[in-house]
Amino acid sequence: SEDTNMSPAERRESNRLKEKERSVRRGETITLVFAMQGVGALVGSVFMLCLIYFAEQTGVECSSTNNAKGSSPHALDAVWRVFYFIGGIFVSMLLVFRSLVLKEGDGHKRILARKQRRQKQMKARHVLRFYLPRLIGTAGNWFLTDIAFYGLKLFSGPIFGSLDPSGSLGSQNGWLVLNNLFSLGGYYVSALLIDKPSVGRKRLQMFGYLVCAILFLISGAVFNMAGPGPLLFLMFVSSFMVNCGPNVTSYVMAAETYPAELRATCHGISAFCGKAGALLATILFSHLNTPQIFYICSGVSFLGLAFTIFFSVDLTHVSLAEHDAQLELFLEDRLDEYKGKLNDAKHLSLFERLTGRHGVYDRDWIYNLIAEEAKKVQNDGVNTIESTQTSE
Repeated sequence: SEDTNMSPAERRESNRLKEKERSVRRGETITLVFAMQGVGALVGSVFMLCLIYFAEQTGVECSSTNNAKGSSPHALDAVWRVFYFIGGIFVSMLLVFRSLVLKEGDGHKRILARKQRRQKQMKARHVLRFYLPRLIGTAGNWFLTDIAFYGLKLFSGPIFGSLDPSGSLGSQNGWLVLNNLFSLGGYYVSALLIDKPSVGRKRLQMFGYLVCAILFLISGAVFNMAGPGPLLFLMFVSSFMVNCGPNVTSYVMAAETYPAELRATCHGISAFCGKAGALLATILFSHLNTPQIFYICSGVSFLGLAFTIFFSVDLTHVSLAEHDAQLELFLEDRLDEYKGKLNDAKHLSLFERLTGRHGVYDRDWIYNLIAEEAKKVQNDGVNTIESTQTSE
C-alpha cells in the first residue's frame, strides 16, 4: 500500500495533514450527525399529524363521549400506541444494525490499549479535578440549555394551545410541525457557521443564548397583549435560535473538550446534567402558565450566557491530539513541558485565564516536538544498523 512505502517522517507528515483536515471540519461533521435529532423530531411530528388526521381527531365539537377538545380518548389512545409502535420499529432496526453489522475500528482498539497502559496513573479524582472547570462549562451549559429546549418541547402542546386558543388538535400539531421545521433549519445553519474562525463554537453559543433570552423575554412580556400571529413568529424564531446555538454547541463542545480516555465519561456526565435539566423543566413547568415559562427560559438563557463566558472554551480547528499530548504529560507530572495550543489564550476559558490554570504557549512547540521525534527515530535507525554491522 501507499502508507507502507512511506518513510517514518513522510508517514507522520501525512497523518498530520489528515488530522488537520479532520479538525477543520470537525464541528460541521458532529453537528450534521446531531442534526438527526431535529430530523427525528420533524418526521415524528409529521407522523403524529397524519395519525390524528386519519383518526379523525381534528374537530372541536364536544359531546358526551368526547373531551374538551372534541376528541375521543379511545381514538387518541390508539393514536399514541401506533405512534410509539412506529418509533419502536426504528429503534429495533438500530439495535440490529449495531449488534450484527457495526464493528469497532482499529482506532478504538488503540485507545483501549493506551487506556490500559495508563490505568495505574489514571486516578479519577486527580484527573477530573484537573478538568473540573471545563466540566462545569460543558455540563452546566447542557443543563441550562435542556431546561429551555426540552421544557418548550415537552410543553409545546399547551403552549401552542394558549398561543392559538381557537385551534383544533390538528392545527396545534400543524404548528408543531412548522416549529420543528424551523428548529431543523437551526441545526444546518449551525453546521455552516460552527467551523468558521470568525464565529466558532463559543461565539455561536453566546449569540444563541443572548438572542433566545431576548426573544423569550419579549414573548412573556407581550403574551397577554399580542395576537397569535406575532407570538407564533417569536416561538418559531426562538426555536431556530436554540438550535443555531446552544443546543448544538453544548453537544459539540462536550465532545471535543476532553482527551480520548475521558471523552465518553465527561460527555456522559454533561449529557446526564442535560437530562437533569429536562427533568427539572418537566416538573417545574407543569405548575406555571405560559408567560411564566417564557420568563424562566429567558432567565436560564441569560445564565447560560454567563456560564459560556466564564467556563466554556473554543477549540475551533484545534487537533484532538493536543488533548492526548497534554494528558500524557499531566500523568507523568511533566505538565509544565506542555506548550501546545491548549495553552493559547484564545482556546482558554475566562476562568482559566483569570486563575492562571494554564501553562506557557509556544506556537513552535509542536513542530519542535515532531522534529525531536524524527531525530530520535533516525538515531535509533543508525544505532540498529551499527549494531548489525558489529555483530557481523
